[in-house]
Amino acid sequence: MTWKLKPQELESVLKLSAKDRVAYAMKKFADQEEIWSLKDQNGWVLTRTPQGVDAVPIWPHAQYAAECTRGVWAGATPEVIQLDEWIEDWLPGIKNDSRLIAVFPSPDANGAVLASDEFARDLQEELDRIE
Repeated sequence: MTWKLKPQELESVLKLSAKDRVAYAMKKFADQEEIWSLKDQNGWVLTRTPQGVDAVPIWPHAQYAAECTRGVWAGATPEVIQLDEWIEDWLPGIKNDSRLIAVFPSPDANGAVLASDEFARDLQEELDRIE
């Protein structure tokens, strides 16, 4: 269900602030009903907050995730997670594991870090808008 991402959109969205990237991502998560993360030979990748808490990085499109496959994520590949699976399995698992969610990191900036409850609330608000 992934939309065709134009180069101009890719470039301009990557330049947005973390807060604006989150707003953009929430709309896309709700519209496209999918979330992208990265996998490497060891499984799903994680990032770490400055406070030392593990966070699951996510993006609204494979190309945005692919832009971040350098450094510690070199060799990782974008993998899709269907929105229903994210809501039913991932969010409870992230909460149970005391992890956070890094929404839409860019190659040059960290993503906004949200707790699973906060993410679920913001996503539900967006889903309610489009129904």
